Amino acid sequence: MIAGLGLGLAIQSEVALAYHLLPLLMWLTICRNKISRKDILVFGLSMLVSVSSMIVSEIKFHFTGTSGIIYLLSGQDGITQAKNLSDYVTTLLNQSGKTFAYSIFPISVVFGGLIGFLIVIVSVVLNMSEIKTKILTWETFLISWIFAYSAALPFGGWNMKHILVGVAPAVSIFVGIFIWKYFWKYKFLTVGVFMFILLANTIMIVKENRYGQTIFPLQPDLTLQNEIGVVEYTYKESSGKPFSISSLTSPLFVNTLWSYLYNWYGLSKYGHLPGWIGHDQVGQLGDNLKFAPSNTPKHFFIIEPTYGIPELWVTYAKGDQDSISGLVSQKNFGNLVVQARTIKK
Repeated sequence: MIAGLGLGLAIQSEVALAYHLLPLLMWLTICRNKISRKDILVFGLSMLVSVSSMIVSEIKFHFTGTSGIIYLLSGQDGITQAKNLSDYVTTLLNQSGKTFAYSIFPISVVFGGLIGFLIVIVSVVLNMSEIKTKILTWETFLISWIFAYSAALPFGGWNMKHILVGVAPAVSIFVGIFIWKYFWKYKFLTVGVFMFILLANTIMIVKENRYGQTIFPLQPDLTLQNEIGVVEYTYKESSGKPFSISSLTSPLFVNTLWSYLYNWYGLSKYGHLPGWIGHDQVGQLGDNLKFAPSNTPKHFFIIEPTYGIPELWVTYAKGDQDSISGLVSQKNFGNLVVQARTIKK
C-alpha cells in the first residue's frame, strides 16, 4: 500500500517520476515468491487512488498529457532524435555525478561525483558475496533507485533538470549506511567524515541561498525578491497612471504568477491593477486581470527565463510585442527581464 501510494504521489508531483515504476516492477518480479496476489492488488489499487485525479483530468482535457507522453516515447521529439549513444553515456555520468556531489561535496561537482561513484563501487565489491546470494540487499535496492532515471533519458529526460529531484534522498541514505557500516569502528574518522560533508553543504547553502533554487530549476533566479522588483518597477515607471502588461512565461501563455503578484502585492500597495494584453486566461488560476483598454499608452513586457521554452515561441512572443508596441527601455532583475513599452496608435 505504501509503495503504491508513494509511486502515485510521486507521479502526481511530476509525471516524469513515473520511471520509478521500473525498479518497483523489477523488485516485485524478483521477490514474487514472497508476494501474494492480495499484495499486488493492494499495490495497484492504492496507486490508482493516488493518481485518480490525474486520470479524471486526462479525461476532462481529452488526454492531452497522454498524447505528450506518447509523442516522447515514439521518438518524435527533435532533441531526442539528435542524440547519440555517447550522449546518453555522458549525460548519465554527468547527471549522476552532480546528484552525488550535491549531497556529498557540492563545492566541487567533479570531486563530489567521483566520491559518490567510488562509494557505490566499493560498497558493491565489498558486499558481492551477499549480493550473489540474496540479490536484494541495501546496495542493490538503493542503486536501482538512484539510477532508475536512466530509463527516461532516451525519451526526453536529457532536457529535464528536475528529473533527479527524487534521487537525492537515496544518495544520502546510501552514503549514511556506507559510513555507518564501514567506519563506525573508527569514531573519530566517522565524525570527521560527517563534519566534512556537513561543512561542505553548509558553505554551499550560504553561498547559493540568495539565488533561490539553483540545483533543479527550470527557471533560475526566479525568486520573490526579483519578482517583486519587477512589479515595483512597472508601478513606478507608470507614475500612478493606468498601464498594461504582457508576459512570456513557462508554462507558455499561463500568466498565473504575475496575476497573483499584482493582486497580492501591487493592488494592496498601489490600489490598482494593470490591464492585460495576451492570451485569454479563462480557466487558469489567477484569471483576475482585465483586458487593457485600447487607450492605455504605457505597457510592460515581462520575460521570464526562457530555458525550456522553444525558441520559435520566444521569437513569436517578441515579434508580437513589436507589432503592438515600441520598446522604450529594458531592465533586468536577475534573469527576469521587463521591457517598458509604448502602445502603438
